[in-house]
Amino acid sequence: MSHSVVAPIAEAILGLLWKPRVLRLLSSRKPVVLIYHSIAPGPGEYFGADVFERHICSLKSRFRLVSAQEHRRARHGTEDIEVILTLDDGFLNNAQHAVPVLRHQQVPAVFFVSTRHCRSGRFLWFAYLRALSRWFREKELVLDDVTYDLSASARGRSLRKLREHLLSLRPHPQAMYDKIERSLPSLQTFVPQPHLDDHYAGMTWDHIRDIARDPLFEIGVHTVDHPFLTICDESEMERQVRVNRDELERMAGKPIRSIAYPSGDYDTTVAARCADSGMEVRYAVETRRGSGGVPLDDSCIPRIGVYRSSMNIVGFKVQWGNLLRRTPLKFG
Repeated sequence: MSHSVVAPIAEAILGLLWKPRVLRLLSSRKPVVLIYHSIAPGPGEYFGADVFERHICSLKSRFRLVSAQEHRRARHGTEDIEVILTLDDGFLNNAQHAVPVLRHQQVPAVFFVSTRHCRSGRFLWFAYLRALSRWFREKELVLDDVTYDLSASARGRSLRKLREHLLSLRPHPQAMYDKIERSLPSLQTFVPQPHLDDHYAGMTWDHIRDIARDPLFEIGVHTVDHPFLTICDESEMERQVRVNRDELERMAGKPIRSIAYPSGDYDTTVAARCADSGMEVRYAVETRRGSGGVPLDDSCIPRIGVYRSSMNIVGFKVQWGNLLRRTPLKFG
């Protein structure tokens, strides 16, 4: 059977697994926390404001979209499933595309913002690598006496190798950013400006201030540089959280007590340091354990990522995600 036939059948089956309201009786009683990232047209995680608005409208019609302040409320079985929306990283496209949709639909959300790319000309390390994959036209790249083959057939493999090398540099993440900024081509030299703004740039301080002052929204800590906290030394780990929070609090004009671990990466040391720094609400990824094997408990709220435009996949995740994350089953 061809893919053109299988895809609609799979979509229809997924629809049957989440649309009937009677299924809410079988679902988790806790709110489902969804993660969005970039809201801009393109491949992979990226999709535009039109798709995002369709998601929001469909979620509103089937579920109850609530603020993060209600995250500990357990619903009755007959009530609609509660959904909390979170958006990670603080990309400019969140302010330009997601915020207007959320305001128009009067839907609350939490924005977890890394502040490195709030400064003009700065970019997060993984955004740089995505841009390199998509836009760099040269067939090879040389770094630290290693030649990376960037031909079409080898590009993916070579960039994974480059990523591993950058993440191996110490101290993390400073050595990685030094290498990117001093030894690799500037992102501005190979990415067209409209794409630079829409896919790779961060929010400005004015955007953060505007979002933080809207009662619909909450701002949360996501570190300065979006590092893997488990490979930072302890002083750097503390700095990543403290400086990020201080910068965001200056813009928000109020205390910030929520953090989402970048890339879902944490261990017992990270969890303890975040608690010591005053982070009262801590969010992780959809699995039951962090990278260090720390069980998710009442102090660490699991989240479920949205990476596809299909509303049936999103609906299925809301309906069953809190239950399925407890199993080895993977679903897109």
